Amino acid sequence: MSNTPPNTRPFNLQDFLAGKPIVCRNGFVPQDIHYFKDAHNNHTPIFFGTNEGTVMRCDRNGVCPSDLVNNSDNKYDLFHPCEQKEGWVKLYRKNFGEVYVRHADVHNLEEQAKRFVKVPDDYLTTVKITWYE
Repeated sequence: MSNTPPNTRPFNLQDFLAGKPIVCRNGFVPQDIHYFKDAHNNHTPIFFGTNEGTVMRCDRNGVCPSDLVNNSDNKYDLFHPCEQKEGWVKLYRKNFGEVYVRHADVHNLEEQAKRFVKVPDDYLTTVKITWYE
């Protein structure tokens, strides 16, 4: 796999076997997926049905056969979706107008973030941030 789609991380067989969610490169979420640990062809032990009515096979790294005609990654390559996280941070303004975060504290609730405003004259606002892990 040459590139990882946004908000995903590379496929990991152990995470998959532990029940962690998976998603395909094109955003499709396989519902009926099977792993055959004793498969004769050691390179393609993972099989699942697609939304196009076909059955895909992938290797232990979540890589499906590439599109040899277009020399591109397969849209059904497997990945793990990243978990979306959210939090609240306080923004302050310096004397010359630059906006910054005084401390790297990320609070779970807006009220928590607003509770301890340091240097009230410099306080600008509290904003919600989103990131992926």
